[in-house]
Amino acid sequence: MSNQTNVATVRVGNVWTLPSVIEKLGLDARSLLGEVHLSRTDFEDPEGRIPYSAVDRLFARIVEKSGCQHVGLLSGMMLSDLGLPGFLLMNAPTVRAGLRDLVSSLQHNDGGGVATLNEQQGVAMLSYTVATSGITSVDQICDHSVAAGYGLLKRLIGSDFEVAEIRLPRRAPLDQAPYRACFGSTIIRFNSYDAVIEFPASFLDAPISGASPTLYKFLKTVQAKAGEGVSMTMADQIRRILPNLIRLEPVDNRLVAHLLGLSPRAMARRLADEKTTLHELIDEARFEVAQQLLRDTDIGITEVAAALYYSDASAFSRAFRRKLSVSPAAWRKAQHKS
Repeated sequence: MSNQTNVATVRVGNVWTLPSVIEKLGLDARSLLGEVHLSRTDFEDPEGRIPYSAVDRLFARIVEKSGCQHVGLLSGMMLSDLGLPGFLLMNAPTVRAGLRDLVSSLQHNDGGGVATLNEQQGVAMLSYTVATSGITSVDQICDHSVAAGYGLLKRLIGSDFEVAEIRLPRRAPLDQAPYRACFGSTIIRFNSYDAVIEFPASFLDAPISGASPTLYKFLKTVQAKAGEGVSMTMADQIRRILPNLIRLEPVDNRLVAHLLGLSPRAMARRLADEKTTLHELIDEARFEVAQQLLRDTDIGITEVAAALYYSDASAFSRAFRRKLSVSPAAWRKAQHKS
């Protein structure tokens, strides 16, 4: 049976704004942080690390205490301290190079989620996927990430920047005014399968104003050294890519092994040494994503099954029952009551 061995953490600077959001909502930051075993001291060093699960619980407590359903949006709209990834981004030769550096750097700064940059037929997609099991505030975390990414792109590219579409994996809120205030006239699609900022890929070729080639070269060296000694188990490497991958296409051992630069047999041997299998990891990832879509969106059960490449809704329901001894529909109903 597979077990997630590493405790996922996130760099403090990435969620630097949460205490300020708590106070902005009229709540006692010290008390709320204490409820999830954090303190103001934990937020003093932007390079410090805190458990991703604690951030998850903190979002849930803020929503519960304040009644505000867009806490993640508020925290993402405030300027975060991205540290080295931010400096790399602002000194890259082009937006494309900067975003690729940002995505790469976040692998070391955010152990709970994965950012990706994809280009397809003239469209660029900057996305964020929660890649840690047991996280319940995925809607708030994705709101935070998309709002932060949108603000970063606006500052990076300037007033000419236009977003084609914002996609959020959460049901449409009753009050959408805060989202309009953040994203303007951009098309916002709630009840999405993923968290994505979609924009014309032509913006990726834009040079970054004020970038220093000398500083960029130096920072790339610092980034390389920062990544030295950072190791993950094979299972945890796969866990980080599966939540996004299983939404895109059917996943098998050849595809995953190719992405990791291994042969299927070598990957299987390493997973066996870690006492798990790719089948178990895929099953784990599909279940986590299914729970998130059932809990946070109004996407139909048949559509959820199709999105996760189950053969049909019945196969999905059977797999879900094996996990929780309850149907997907009954589980979703119970989550809405809680």
